[in-house]
Amino acid sequence: MHLNYLNYPIDMTTHYSPEIRFADLDAMGHVNNATFFTYFEQARMHYFRHALNRPWDWDTAGIIVVRNEADYRVPVFLHDQLQIRVTCTHIGSKSLTMEYAVTKAGDASQVLCATGKSVLVSYNHQLKCSIAVPEAWKALLGLTYLGARASMSTVPCSKESGAPAS
Repeated sequence: MHLNYLNYPIDMTTHYSPEIRFADLDAMGHVNNATFFTYFEQARMHYFRHALNRPWDWDTAGIIVVRNEADYRVPVFLHDQLQIRVTCTHIGSKSLTMEYAVTKAGDASQVLCATGKSVLVSYNHQLKCSIAVPEAWKALLGLTYLGARASMSTVPCSKESGAPAS
């Protein structure tokens, strides 16, 4: 079995190639560090679009980002051809962890430019509260949830406050 830069089977990984815009560059002429989070977001949306392969109701079964991190290894410039590999590395009762590897073409092979990670929480934007990761997502993402079944239940929340209903 072949593994990718994130040490996950390649069939669990989606590839995305962002277009580097002039506006992405900083005064040093390379892609600004903050721009990588936009690339991660674009790659993540590409991943979900392909993995879920169905319309997504963002209002009742959305996500919010609660953590983003990046490690930069090699600068990226305007005319580099990037490829971002993204995979879901963890699924919890209410959260998902996505990991990213950003590469560009080198002299003989792909060069690892950056890696990153995002923690996402399933969220109902209408009720303004976190929800359990939908079972359909788990099945479509091909992940095995190992947590206790009792922790999977969604706690209803009050529409006004977003707090758990009593």
